Amino acid sequence: MKVCVSGGGNIGIALCCYLKQTGCELSLLTSKPTAWGNAVTYTEGGSDRTFEVALDTVTDDPQKALSGAGIIFITQPSFLIEDLIARLEPFLDSGTVICFVPGPGGKEFVCDRLLARGFVIAGLDRAPCVSRIQEPYRSVIASKKPAVRCGTLPAHRASSVASLIASLLDMTCLPLANYFTVSLTPTNPILHTARLFSLLGNPDSSQNTEGFTHKLLFYGEWDDRASSCLLNMDAELQTICASFDNMDLSGVIPLTEHYESATVQELTDKIRSIRSLKNISAPLLERDGRWEPDRNSRYFREDFPFGLCELRAFADIASVSCPTIDKALTWYEQFAGVQYYRDGSFTGEGLTKSLLPQHYGLRSKQDIGRFYLG
Repeated sequence: MKVCVSGGGNIGIALCCYLKQTGCELSLLTSKPTAWGNAVTYTEGGSDRTFEVALDTVTDDPQKALSGAGIIFITQPSFLIEDLIARLEPFLDSGTVICFVPGPGGKEFVCDRLLARGFVIAGLDRAPCVSRIQEPYRSVIASKKPAVRCGTLPAHRASSVASLIASLLDMTCLPLANYFTVSLTPTNPILHTARLFSLLGNPDSSQNTEGFTHKLLFYGEWDDRASSCLLNMDAELQTICASFDNMDLSGVIPLTEHYESATVQELTDKIRSIRSLKNISAPLLERDGRWEPDRNSRYFREDFPFGLCELRAFADIASVSCPTIDKALTWYEQFAGVQYYRDGSFTGEGLTKSLLPQHYGLRSKQDIGRFYLG
């Protein structure tokens, strides 16, 4: 099968390596095709295993990249998806599966025209690996996860698409009851935002104005404050899930179960101990000997305005209270100079570019059910 990967970042370059290992004909759609060589080197994290793969096609031409492709893996962040889908749509073959890696962030709503034309939209609940580029356009170090899960629109295609992805990536891929489960999976939208809010939103800390003395490890120096915030957000997310009693959301696994951690201290110890995450730095930049937030980081540009805002939008539809999520978003409003709340309502001008269900006519639990179950 011919496969297209869109985006040559941390996840995209690792996907290319996995796909070539299973014998796919591969095209990489990237904004900088001339920067790439003919091959990419992959190193398995925590081992000496290294291999090199040849790239069949590297191009910025969507027609060339998509011609004959059975599936396209889209790895770009949510804030690029609307323009990207508009650019890809004229060149998508009728049988091409569109798979977002990972799936949360409102990406599925942008595909309303493609769904009307009969395309299958898929999303992975989490990225299939923890990946970091060693040398841009040349090499990557990654740790492949044992399994991922897949939801689809329409929902009944999940089993066949999960089987396809499992064979292409040579890993277990489990089908989910619906794509809504992917959207509500407690991953980066609460994981990253809880950590950043705990680091930067502490009113008792001078770090907000003075910066940090060193470049902190995002997970390796995880603390109880972040764990407490994360567990509160996760509990609020479970309340949102319970309110949509017209849908099967049993696949939204609480973090206490996912991380096998029932208390704040257990969660802190667990996250600090994850080997593949241990050395990932917080999104900070050095300035005059201090480390300050990198406001252009995907952690800020995607996980608050798209990830956490999407969850808050679902809470609005379900009339569910989520005070911890509200506190984090209220802090981010001030941090980023945006407006999410207006007159006590989640209707601020800063939400206009976020991919929220309300922007696509989904305003009730019945609307959500019809969209995800079709």
